[in-house]
Amino acid sequence: MVGSTAMLWYEGEARGVLNTLSMLLTTTDEGPTVMAKEYTPYAGRIVTREQAKAESLPHFFSGEPCIKDHLSQRYVSTGACLTCQVDYLARSRTKERARKQLDPDYREKRLQAQRVRQQRWETLHEDRERERLKRKNETEHSKALRKAWADSHREQINAATRERYEQTKTADPDKLKAKWTRDYHRNPARAIEFTKRWQAANVEKLVAYREANKDKIKARGTIWNEANADKRRAYVQAYRDRNPEKIKQYRKENPEVYRAIKLRYRALLASADGSHTAAELKALFQVQKGKCAYCREPLKKGYHADHIQPLSKGGSNWISNIQLCCSGCNVKKHATDPIEFAQRLGRLL
Repeated sequence: MVGSTAMLWYEGEARGVLNTLSMLLTTTDEGPTVMAKEYTPYAGRIVTREQAKAESLPHFFSGEPCIKDHLSQRYVSTGACLTCQVDYLARSRTKERARKQLDPDYREKRLQAQRVRQQRWETLHEDRERERLKRKNETEHSKALRKAWADSHREQINAATRERYEQTKTADPDKLKAKWTRDYHRNPARAIEFTKRWQAANVEKLVAYREANKDKIKARGTIWNEANADKRRAYVQAYRDRNPEKIKQYRKENPEVYRAIKLRYRALLASADGSHTAAELKALFQVQKGKCAYCREPLKKGYHADHIQPLSKGGSNWISNIQLCCSGCNVKKHATDPIEFAQRLGRLL
């Protein structure tokens, strides 16, 4: 073997893949020949695969030999040994050059074989795509058939579904609740949309259910509000900010409700017992014949709901401790004891 020898050997850690393959390029009378470099164990620093990935290095060195006992660097991407890759490249190129020497048309035949494989792959791909579209069309056809059958048997399906629902509700209500919770968390938007559609289509059923289960719904709401006080407060405040005119109009049309809410809030601040409703205030207005409890003037321009025994003096917020007064009498009384205020008016000695 004559000529000069040049060695390409990778020593840095940030070069391309081709420079990572150690090889000897030898020039002879017949032309250049690739041969494997004599193996030399790698003596660089140990870099784990994870460290190499973190530092974006192409190779790592664990200090452990490969299956052929090469103590060499390895590719981060595949874990293959660099020395084994060099030997494989040298052997494959030598075999290819030998084939070219034996058969001058070897390269053309190889390209032709590649074209045949490519054409075969494209044909196979077209067949697979055709099969996929066929299966898709069959699936859509089957869906259409199932939908047509379901539409023609809607009452039968609904009856069977209701029967199964009632059986599950009676036998295992916890299972039904678990299913509702699972379906909601799986797709909240879909569950909310389904609920809205059902409510819009079953208004009468919804109203009847609420009328028949007022106490149950109220208790459930109270439990939820106590467990989610911050969320409830944020929701109410956001609603008020979005609908100030609606809130104002509601207060104007329902003064008794607004008064009951204010009195309940005051009682809550004073830690007083009891509560009353807007309906009870309306009934009290009828009992007092629409007149002030003190001056007996008609309450045409509105009234104040006054605590007979002030909250600050231990009074409750039950309707039995409420009287309707005009604004003047209520302001004069303020937090005065009822007997003392009656004496001041000359009603008691």
